[in-house]
Amino acid sequence: MRTLVLELPEPLYYLAHQMAEVTHQPLNTILQNSIAQALPQYQGLPSSLMNELARLVMLNDVGLWRVAGETWPSTTQELLDELVYKQSAATLTPLEQEDLNQLRREYEALMLRRAEAAMLLKRRGYEITNPITGSPKD
Repeated sequence: MRTLVLELPEPLYYLAHQMAEVTHQPLNTILQNSIAQALPQYQGLPSSLMNELARLVMLNDVGLWRVAGETWPSTTQELLDELVYKQSAATLTPLEQEDLNQLRREYEALMLRRAEAAMLLKRRGYEITNPITGSPKD
Protein backbone atom coordinates (compact mmCIF):
# COMPACT_ATOMS: atom_id res chain seq x y z
CA MET A 1 0.00 0.00 0.00
CA ARG A 2 1.26 3.48 -0.85
CA THR A 3 0.43 6.77 0.81
CA LEU A 4 -0.76 9.62 -1.37
CA VAL A 5 -1.65 13.21 -0.60
CA LEU A 6 -4.66 14.11 -2.71
CA GLU A 7 -6.26 17.53 -2.99
CA LEU A 8 -10.00 17.36 -3.60
CA PRO A 9 -12.38 20.15 -4.51
CA GLU A 10 -14.68 20.93 -1.59
CA PRO A 11 -17.87 19.55 -3.24
CA LEU A 12 -16.13 16.25 -4.05
CA TYR A 13 -14.74 15.95 -0.53
CA TYR A 14 -18.18 16.69 0.92
CA LEU A 15 -19.81 14.03 -1.26
CA ALA A 16 -17.20 11.40 -0.31
CA HIS A 17 -17.46 12.34 3.35
CA GLN A 18 -21.26 12.03 3.25
CA MET A 19 -20.97 8.61 1.62
CA ALA A 20 -18.54 7.51 4.34
CA GLU A 21 -20.95 8.60 7.06
CA VAL A 22 -24.00 7.01 5.45
CA THR A 23 -22.25 3.69 4.85
CA HIS A 24 -20.29 3.73 8.14
CA GLN A 25 -17.03 3.21 6.27
CA PRO A 26 -13.76 5.10 6.56
CA LEU A 27 -13.29 7.92 4.06
CA ASN A 28 -10.16 6.15 2.73
CA THR A 29 -12.24 3.08 1.86
CA ILE A 30 -14.82 5.19 0.03
CA LEU A 31 -12.12 6.95 -1.99
CA GLN A 32 -10.19 3.75 -2.74
CA ASN A 33 -13.34 2.00 -3.94
CA SER A 34 -14.36 4.98 -6.05
CA ILE A 35 -10.98 5.19 -7.73
CA ALA A 36 -10.89 1.42 -8.32
CA GLN A 37 -14.32 1.54 -9.99
CA ALA A 38 -13.41 4.55 -12.12
CA LEU A 39 -10.20 3.09 -13.51
CA PRO A 40 -10.37 0.67 -16.42
CA GLN A 41 -9.62 -2.98 -15.75
CA TYR A 42 -7.01 -3.93 -18.34
CA GLN A 43 -5.20 -6.74 -16.51
CA GLY A 44 -4.28 -9.66 -18.70
CA LEU A 45 -4.46 -7.77 -21.98
CA PRO A 46 -1.48 -7.39 -24.29
CA SER A 47 0.38 -4.17 -23.52
CA SER A 48 -0.24 -2.77 -27.00
CA LEU A 49 -4.01 -3.16 -26.53
CA MET A 50 -3.83 -1.76 -22.99
CA ASN A 51 -2.07 1.33 -24.35
CA GLU A 52 -4.56 1.68 -27.18
CA LEU A 53 -7.52 1.49 -24.79
CA ALA A 54 -5.93 3.91 -22.33
CA ARG A 55 -5.39 6.47 -25.11
CA LEU A 56 -9.09 6.49 -25.98
CA VAL A 57 -9.79 8.81 -23.06
CA MET A 58 -7.79 11.50 -24.88
CA LEU A 59 -10.03 11.40 -27.99
CA ASN A 60 -12.66 14.04 -28.58
CA ASP A 61 -16.29 12.99 -28.90
CA VAL A 62 -16.17 12.63 -32.68
CA GLY A 63 -13.13 10.37 -32.41
CA LEU A 64 -14.85 8.22 -29.79
CA TRP A 65 -17.96 7.89 -31.97
CA ARG A 66 -15.71 6.75 -34.82
CA VAL A 67 -14.13 4.06 -32.63
CA ALA A 68 -17.49 3.01 -31.14
CA GLY A 69 -18.87 2.50 -34.63
CA GLU A 70 -15.88 0.62 -36.06
CA THR A 71 -16.75 -2.46 -38.06
CA TRP A 72 -14.78 -5.09 -39.89
CA PRO A 73 -14.58 -5.19 -43.65
CA SER A 74 -17.12 -7.68 -44.94
CA THR A 75 -14.36 -9.79 -46.49
CA THR A 76 -12.69 -10.21 -43.08
CA GLN A 77 -16.01 -11.14 -41.48
CA GLU A 78 -16.69 -13.66 -44.25
CA LEU A 79 -13.26 -15.24 -43.73
CA LEU A 80 -13.88 -15.50 -39.98
CA ASP A 81 -17.31 -17.06 -40.59
CA GLU A 82 -15.82 -19.56 -43.04
CA LEU A 83 -13.04 -20.57 -40.63
CA VAL A 84 -15.50 -20.96 -37.74
CA TYR A 85 -17.69 -23.15 -39.95
CA LYS A 86 -14.71 -25.28 -40.98
CA GLN A 87 -13.68 -25.58 -37.34
CA SER A 88 -17.14 -26.84 -36.40
CA ALA A 89 -16.86 -29.40 -39.20
CA ALA A 90 -13.37 -30.36 -37.94
CA THR A 91 -11.78 -29.62 -41.30
CA LEU A 92 -9.38 -26.82 -40.34
CA THR A 93 -5.75 -27.16 -41.33
CA PRO A 94 -3.12 -26.06 -38.78
CA LEU A 95 -2.49 -22.89 -40.82
CA GLU A 96 -6.21 -22.13 -40.91
CA GLN A 97 -6.36 -22.67 -37.14
CA GLU A 98 -3.60 -20.07 -36.71
CA ASP A 99 -5.51 -17.68 -38.97
CA LEU A 100 -8.69 -18.26 -36.98
CA ASN A 101 -6.90 -17.61 -33.68
CA GLN A 102 -5.44 -14.38 -35.04
CA LEU A 103 -8.80 -13.22 -36.39
CA ARG A 104 -10.43 -13.95 -33.03
CA ARG A 105 -7.79 -11.87 -31.23
CA GLU A 106 -8.36 -9.02 -33.67
CA TYR A 107 -12.13 -9.31 -33.27
CA GLU A 108 -11.85 -9.27 -29.47
CA ALA A 109 -9.61 -6.19 -29.65
CA LEU A 110 -12.16 -4.47 -31.91
CA MET A 111 -14.99 -5.27 -29.49
CA LEU A 112 -12.96 -4.02 -26.51
CA ARG A 113 -12.14 -0.75 -28.32
CA ARG A 114 -15.80 -0.27 -29.24
CA ALA A 115 -17.00 -1.03 -25.71
CA GLU A 116 -14.44 1.29 -24.12
CA ALA A 117 -15.35 4.11 -26.52
CA ALA A 118 -19.06 3.60 -25.85
CA MET A 119 -18.47 3.65 -22.10
CA LEU A 120 -16.50 6.90 -22.38
CA LEU A 121 -19.24 8.46 -24.51
CA LYS A 122 -21.84 7.39 -21.95
CA ARG A 123 -19.78 9.04 -19.20
CA ARG A 124 -19.70 12.20 -21.31
CA GLY A 125 -23.48 12.24 -21.34
CA TYR A 126 -24.34 10.61 -24.64
CA GLU A 127 -27.14 8.11 -25.06
CA ILE A 128 -25.62 4.93 -26.45
CA THR A 129 -28.14 2.74 -28.22
CA ASN A 130 -26.40 1.74 -31.44
CA PRO A 131 -22.90 3.19 -31.79
CA ILE A 132 -22.71 2.16 -35.44
CA THR A 133 -25.61 4.41 -36.41
CA GLY A 134 -25.23 6.85 -33.52
CA SER A 135 -23.66 10.25 -33.73
CA PRO A 136 -22.52 13.00 -31.41
CA LYS A 137 -24.98 15.58 -30.14
CA ASP A 138 -24.73 19.02 -31.70
